[in-house]
Amino acid sequence: FSLFGKMTVGILTLQKHRSGIWVSELLQRLSSIAINVELVNIETAIYDPLQLPWKIVVNRVSDAAPPAAVKATLAVLEAARLQGIPVVNGTSCFSIGCNKISHHAVLASVGLAVPKSRVCRSPADAIESSALLRFPLLWKPNSGGFGAGIVSLPTAERLAELVQHEKLLMPEDGMALLQEQVEPRDGLTYRVWVLAGKVQCAVQVVPGDLGEGSAGSCMCSAVGPQSWKVPSKIAEGVEAVMRACGADCGSVELLFADDTAKYGEEPLYFDVNMLSTLPSGDVVGGDPWQALADFVVSRLPPQ
Repeated sequence: FSLFGKMTVGILTLQKHRSGIWVSELLQRLSSIAINVELVNIETAIYDPLQLPWKIVVNRVSDAAPPAAVKATLAVLEAARLQGIPVVNGTSCFSIGCNKISHHAVLASVGLAVPKSRVCRSPADAIESSALLRFPLLWKPNSGGFGAGIVSLPTAERLAELVQHEKLLMPEDGMALLQEQVEPRDGLTYRVWVLAGKVQCAVQVVPGDLGEGSAGSCMCSAVGPQSWKVPSKIAEGVEAVMRACGADCGSVELLFADDTAKYGEEPLYFDVNMLSTLPSGDVVGGDPWQALADFVVSRLPPQ
């Protein structure tokens, strides 16, 4: 793909993710309906900021991109907006998606319950902050994908040990969340995808093991995803989150606490993701990727 030709759809991504499923599946669907597409490596893109060469910009840059790539992405997204070029997942939702701290803020802003957390700027902060939380805890990088860097802290002693031996690492942006770890009922978590303001599909999964000290429930590591019928109250809440983010597409993750005495019966929401991998049509029915491609096409300006 040439950066300098007049392209119809510009898909922003990181170089290492050009063949990632969240890019390749969309590219395949758009190409199948004769839509001209350019994959734009946001880390090295050279362009005229006053005359972008695309009729629509689709942001598929990872929420966990390095700070320099985040800044470069925001520059393109804002330039497109100011030039009147349609953008799929623009600056507002990308900024929120890149910060787990912001996830909690936006979830709470629409009245959804979240696990209690504290922002830490160093591992030593975690010891002081833990006095305000209930063990077990999770150490979560402010920006990170696939569960990377999440560390389970079952006790205060374990936390102190990791801090003492410098095993609790700070992410590149220098911020982390110390969060109460909530055991999910029946060992299940749930992810709900939204497209164009409405629930698109949802799954229930057993969170996967991402290695020592880490665990997550992204589709890349989830065990046995199954289609889930979203209760209407949860659907309304998730759709409200995406509206608050200004997102065209994305997902929200939640669980029901096993310990209802501590956390009650209502779900706890803990992740907002603008780029989570859509489930297979074999799991949820239809073709979620085609639905996303159709939405992109619908946003193209008239010829």
